[in-house]
Amino acid sequence: MDQVDDLIQEHLEPEVAERLAGAITLARARPVLLLSDANNDGTFGLLLLTEDGIAFLAPDGRVVVKVRDDILMAEPGPRGALAVTFTDGAPLTFTDVGDGTWTKHFAQAINVFAAEGASAPQFSAAEASVPTADAEPFPQTVVGIIDGVAGVGLALGLLAGIGAVVAGFTGDDTDAAAVLTGGAIIVFSALQWAFFKAVSLGLTYLWRIQFELAHKAEAD
Repeated sequence: MDQVDDLIQEHLEPEVAERLAGAITLARARPVLLLSDANNDGTFGLLLLTEDGIAFLAPDGRVVVKVRDDILMAEPGPRGALAVTFTDGAPLTFTDVGDGTWTKHFAQAINVFAAEGASAPQFSAAEASVPTADAEPFPQTVVGIIDGVAGVGLALGLLAGIGAVVAGFTGDDTDAAAVLTGGAIIVFSALQWAFFKAVSLGLTYLWRIQFELAHKAEAD
């Protein structure tokens, strides 16, 4: 496909394209909107944004990440990292995508696709294809803190609860109070994790709504 060849010339170095020959062959049979070399969980390959969703192919064309269109949002990170979160809450991280500008561009393109779908011409040129409205995921710093607090709370709660239960069963007689206390701590830590996770997902959905409104306002 001419679109894929144009994107290869625009975004891949010749030696990189040669390494990814098998992946590129497979990509030519897909409706590709944007592509980049990247790493995923230690595997070098070709990251694709297509009309059907995102996918990741190994250099020989092996499918590492199947096409997924249930995208909630994408967020650029330091040193060329790109984190994609799906509606089921599962994150997928790609690294070494490129410099800060290119990684941010790829994230914005994914977010436009997630918000309202996409057409191939919209992403054909890196500098012109992404809306200029502020697409930074404003709640993500807060979301990261909330997720971190929830995770730490869950870990500490489990440790304390399991410790109390073990202590309750240690010795000649079972300490029912200690066992019940440990069980209560475990339950509470799980509930607080679920609560904070719901809050973080809510903030992420809020960002999605803001992004869509900003993008539509700019289009008008």
